Amino acid sequence: MDKTVHTYRDGDTRRGQIARAARGLIAQKGMAGLRTRAVAERAGINVSTLHFHVKGKAGLLELITKETIASFQARLPVLDLVAGDAMDMLRLEIASYRDSLEHHADEAQAFFEISNAAGQDPVIAALIEDFTTDWRDRFVAILTKGRDDGVFRATLDPLAAALMVTSSLVAFARVAPEGLQMFGWVGEEIERSVLA
Repeated sequence: MDKTVHTYRDGDTRRGQIARAARGLIAQKGMAGLRTRAVAERAGINVSTLHFHVKGKAGLLELITKETIASFQARLPVLDLVAGDAMDMLRLEIASYRDSLEHHADEAQAFFEISNAAGQDPVIAALIEDFTTDWRDRFVAILTKGRDDGVFRATLDPLAAALMVTSSLVAFARVAPEGLQMFGWVGEEIERSVLA
């Protein structure tokens, strides 16, 4: 007699599996491709298992957003704002973003799609706002340190420069990974714009 072996997955593992499947669908088909049945099929689970872990499409979208933000944050370089070199930190921060676009394209594309649709969901909009504010503030800290250390222009406004940098980098989200040819040039131009 055949016995079917069911592999138990803890909630965090299963939720991660669901998030990856959903991100892949969004990256391929946009937000219109986010259907719970399609996510369950792609994740290799049944719809009732999916609904056990996430409550409806809103819960699914929240899960994807949180998991994608956590994944991006885990790849961010450590900032040493006491002894670190501001230019090195700026370069590492920019390189980390490029790495996300180049080697984690599904996440980057899904995040771009979710960000565009966030206005329809206040929970998602708040998550994205918190994340983008934190990311911008990393650049503010690096740019402030560089200005204070004399590496960057004394007249540099760290907040305005951080907005310029993050806006320039986010523009590549639409073209990744194929359209990254100009990324290096933009990074070099960012460096030149802040140097003393």
